[in-house]
Amino acid sequence: MKAPPRVVALVESLHPDAVKLAQELFTAPAYQLLLSPAQNWRESAHAIVMRTGSLTREDIEAAKCLQVVGKQGVGLDKVDLSAAKEQGVIIRNTPGINATAVAELVVAHIFAVARQIVDIGVRQRNGSVFQRHQCSGLQITGKTIGIVGMGAIGKTVARMLHHGFGCTIFAYDPFLADDAWSDVPHTRAQTVQEMLPLLDVLTLHVPLADGTRNLISMTEFKAMKQSCGVVNEEDMVTALKEKKIWGVGIDALVYDPPTLEKYGDLWSLPNVVTTPHIGASTPQTQSESACAAVLNVWEFFESNK
Repeated sequence: MKAPPRVVALVESLHPDAVKLAQELFTAPAYQLLLSPAQNWRESAHAIVMRTGSLTREDIEAAKCLQVVGKQGVGLDKVDLSAAKEQGVIIRNTPGINATAVAELVVAHIFAVARQIVDIGVRQRNGSVFQRHQCSGLQITGKTIGIVGMGAIGKTVARMLHHGFGCTIFAYDPFLADDAWSDVPHTRAQTVQEMLPLLDVLTLHVPLADGTRNLISMTEFKAMKQSCGVVNEEDMVTALKEKKIWGVGIDALVYDPPTLEKYGDLWSLPNVVTTPHIGASTPQTQSESACAAVLNVWEFFESNK
């Protein structure tokens, strides 16, 4: 007697390359593919492929057949990992693939904040006339950069800033081995606090979790140079208003999507650059990471035949 097909559901819109790959891999009779939006996947899916949505405890407990989740991207803060573990559901994300695209945006934020590009541009569009001496910014070449989180994104940022702009790199990550960045010149800090007074730019690349939430608070802002820029939310506003820091650039805001109601106070301040979590939003990265999520599911089943 033939085994019933394994049902794979694409529960969100994915890059066309990933949809094509799924259609090539998940074919009958071994598989049944449910294309996005697969709204009734909880009833029959053995696997799902998702992008930015949520996977709640209710979803996981209702999906009695679910064995594996292919998650495009790195962040898992919208997935109930405790429920997945309890139900024996494997979660496979795609770390590292988005590192170059995200790091490029980080560097763009650093320069946008340092040279006040967004603030000056908006004020010009609103009719302000500037003299050049009114647009003085910070130079980044040769400055000291602190990186919290030494994963693929942090490492790529370090390489770009050190090799491209001669920056001195300090890095902190309590989980990686001492030789984790043996190919990137840097100084390894034992705590975030010890490097703060030395930095011209601080950039954070850590997953949102209980241990990292509010990692940088008013205590840390007061320890920084007044010319320091923070890249990457009440204490930050206060620090900007009190001129404890030069400016901030953020791609991953706590409230997603960001709205005027939530961030009007922050956006009203000068030298604030925010983007709505678009670090990986390039066609190349979206294609590669979505295809990797599909492949993760296929490889899981193929290795468990």
